[in-house]
Amino acid sequence: MKSQTDSRHDGERLPRAAQRRLARRSAAAILPLLSCAALAQEAVEDACPLGKTVNEQAEVGGDLSGQALEGESANAFAGLDLEDLLQVQVSSVTGTSVSWFETPAAVTVLTAEDMRRAGHRSIAEALRLVPGMHVAQISSGMWAISVRGFTTRFANKLQVLMDGRRVYDPLYSGVFWDSLDTVMEDIDQIEVIRGPGATLWGANAVNGVINIKTKSAADTQGLLITGGGGNVERGFGAVRYGGKIDDDAYYRVYAKYRNFNSMPSVGAGRREDDWGMWQSGFRFDFGDPEATQLTLQGDLFGIPGRDSRILSPSPTGHLESETTISDEAFSGANLLTRLTHRVDDSSHWALQAYYDNFNGDSFDTFKYSRDSVDIDFRHGFALGERNEVVWGMSFRHDRLDTTGSTLFSLVPSERDENTFSGFIQDTLTIVPDRLYGMLGTKVEHNGFSGFEVQPSVRMWWTPDEKQTVWAAFSMPVRTPSWIEKDMRFLTAYVDPGLLGPPMIPTHMYVPLYVSGTGAIESERVRTWEAGYRRRLSDALTIDISGFYSEYRDLAEIDYTLLTFTNNGEAETRGVEITSTWRIAENWTIAGKYSYLQLDAHTPAASDGDENQYPEHQFQLQSRVDLSESLELNGSLYFVDELPSTDTDSYTRLDIGLTWRPRPNVELSIWGQNLLEPRHVEIIQGVVPLDSPAAIERSVVVQATFRF
Repeated sequence: MKSQTDSRHDGERLPRAAQRRLARRSAAAILPLLSCAALAQEAVEDACPLGKTVNEQAEVGGDLSGQALEGESANAFAGLDLEDLLQVQVSSVTGTSVSWFETPAAVTVLTAEDMRRAGHRSIAEALRLVPGMHVAQISSGMWAISVRGFTTRFANKLQVLMDGRRVYDPLYSGVFWDSLDTVMEDIDQIEVIRGPGATLWGANAVNGVINIKTKSAADTQGLLITGGGGNVERGFGAVRYGGKIDDDAYYRVYAKYRNFNSMPSVGAGRREDDWGMWQSGFRFDFGDPEATQLTLQGDLFGIPGRDSRILSPSPTGHLESETTISDEAFSGANLLTRLTHRVDDSSHWALQAYYDNFNGDSFDTFKYSRDSVDIDFRHGFALGERNEVVWGMSFRHDRLDTTGSTLFSLVPSERDENTFSGFIQDTLTIVPDRLYGMLGTKVEHNGFSGFEVQPSVRMWWTPDEKQTVWAAFSMPVRTPSWIEKDMRFLTAYVDPGLLGPPMIPTHMYVPLYVSGTGAIESERVRTWEAGYRRRLSDALTIDISGFYSEYRDLAEIDYTLLTFTNNGEAETRGVEITSTWRIAENWTIAGKYSYLQLDAHTPAASDGDENQYPEHQFQLQSRVDLSESLELNGSLYFVDELPSTDTDSYTRLDIGLTWRPRPNVELSIWGQNLLEPRHVEIIQGVVPLDSPAAIERSVVVQATFRF
């Protein structure tokens, strides 16, 4: 693999060690510089008081369904004053709408404006903006995304929701990021919890929660047409129309298409992984959101077959493999309805139900169809003047039908699973205007691991309107996937005579399978967190969080037993820092740095993904309004090396220019990955790939029209 590493990049450059030292010194220097500069400024005005009783802090029971209240992101800094940034509403932690500045968790909020001004045209790529989030593109249509370690294509410790619908796939224990899409301009905000969120969101919300919320139909009226292309994303386009039925009834419909070029191969030539995707959908909103509102929405998507080269065991030799070209295709649909009702200012409930279908054909070796039905009820109410209670219960049914092959199959090939859960969480005002506490737990029963209890406790202190200090302790779990229970995977053909002395070949080749096991149990985690936010001046804030986690019973493949076991253990510790500085009315910069140390204790005969993570990550964003119609945006990213796969560190620079010749017309051009012709971000795959993909330098143009 070292020979591949040596040929990944072209051109003259500093040695890798020097690059890493330079990037780390930059990260260490810039963030303190932001803070020191802010201390030289005089605060002009105080923020609105942040210390309140619980019932004054948030609309009780608000946002239980996962829908966002109107507001801008804490990261949508260009064009907003600091007061707007501090008061952005977040609901994914407490279950109610609370200002970002007071939220007792490590939370980042992204808006459509954030993603537009960073040049990102997909949800997966937009998550690069989150400190501590490791986003690595595997190939033209595959991403590995995780937070706080354990990076794989299907990161199994991250819960992801889209308008309250879980997109975490129980088959693979992860997310198909290429199939998670919508019109990017219709996204209201993406709330990212870095750390456990299991009390509200259930099992698998171990290291983080990504809660994607789209705008209401009332906020997407009129016609939007957008499209463009470049050398990597060859062409893309979307059309969305929103209309009004009556004073309290709105709708929108949309359709979009994307087409991607194949990726260069690290060795030579190009991979055969070019692909395209289409998607369409709708949303209706009826009623008054301040009283009773009904939402109905749905999506339909398809990813036609795309070629991929894979290595599969050869039956003609000992531990030999052969390269084949195979197709991978996906399709799916979902339908969701939600009824929300505000009883009074202190009570609110939401009832949500959805159906989700997902179909996959992986490399012509495994076909499957999953149908899921999910019903969820949540209620929030005030209990006296000091307590705010949120409780709920849910039921989920999953049905899986599969068709396997000699290479990969599930036994049994069909499965039905029911999951029941309930939670309760109380937010208490301990000292009015200053000290708060939150205690909650989720109890869940599933057919794989039985009953699971996932408690958490949080406290936060607001000594004044410019500071928030918080701490938390959580005990989430990660339930086994269907693959870990039922998989049968052909890993090699072996000659028994070559497995030991006297090493005399028989020229008879026996298949070796790695199989799932019903004995696999849930992974268990204990996480301690703490954080500090401060408004250093009227132009700058800083957000610091630290964590320590202990992982027990990690699922690993034991190559002696040829099955999964719970023999893995690990500890992680780290820190994440974000600082935003508005230098002038038309210029804002933000610096973000994260450090992660992971100590894995894996038996020698086992193999896991614990060590697939970057120790250091740093990014710097700059947004300048050159005039009322012209923007200059740029982002610099540094991602440390991945030693376990000999993947080099890389530094990425994106620069974009946006022009609005008319209020309803927007033209932009972006250069991305400008510092190097190509680089590798991760070496990984569901099955071994013949050669890693290289992410290449790209240029893309886009035009957007609103009527």
